Amino acid sequence: MRKNFFKLALALGAAMLLGFAGYTAEPITPKSYAVGISEGIENGSVSTDKLTAQKDETVTLTHTASEGYWIDSISVKDAFNNSVETTTVAVGTKYTFVMPASDVTVSATFTPA
Repeated sequence: MRKNFFKLALALGAAMLLGFAGYTAEPITPKSYAVGISEGIENGSVSTDKLTAQKDETVTLTHTASEGYWIDSISVKDAFNNSVETTTVAVGTKYTFVMPASDVTVSATFTPA
């Protein structure tokens, strides 16, 4: 009986080894999340360097105010309406944020200069 157990174990081990030897794993593609710009932004515009980004990727926002206006505020909200911290790169024109693990929406308010 013991002899048969070892034969079975050896046969199973060999089968597993041979079975796994030809196996190639598919690469895992990290999930990307959407970077959306809020509709209805007036007196200026906001653009992004990416339409989608992966978690922890840096996204750059650039805004352009209409003549006679300046940026009053810019905000990024995740899919749960939580604020995402932005960092000023170039005062009054460029901002960055680190992409969370959800889609985001960017909004901005422009006021008269």
